[in-house]
Amino acid sequence: HKKKWKNTEKIHGITPDMVADAPLLDDLIPEIKEIFANCDNLIAYGVSTDYSHIKYIYETDREREWLREKTRCCANEFVRYAHEHAPDLQHMSLTDAMALFSVEWDGVAHTSIADTIGCMKVWEKLFPHYYENEGEAAD
Repeated sequence: HKKKWKNTEKIHGITPDMVADAPLLDDLIPEIKEIFANCDNLIAYGVSTDYSHIKYIYETDREREWLREKTRCCANEFVRYAHEHAPDLQHMSLTDAMALFSVEWDGVAHTSIADTIGCMKVWEKLFPHYYENEGEAAD
């Protein structure tokens, strides 16, 4: 609903003109709900901010809790890791996490695709066995 967002525009490079004809969140809700329903976990960097907005696509507290239970925050996990393995690290941004793990950007930093891939790579560094035995029953 905003007409300008100078600080965010500097970081992400998204101008008001770029989204002038973009669909509204209300138009995307059915597709977003389908994506969330078909995943086991939602992993994001700094997910608390995202969750605080996206939870409102659900009408009930029960549905919101279901979404929250699927949510994993890569930033929180990185902070835990950094406190133990890099206690002198001052910042805990995705860029800092990628630098600590020597992860290269795929694409332009702070764009949605590059940040998504960066988050995935940091998660894999934090949990190198996370995807092993996927779909197999635990012993």
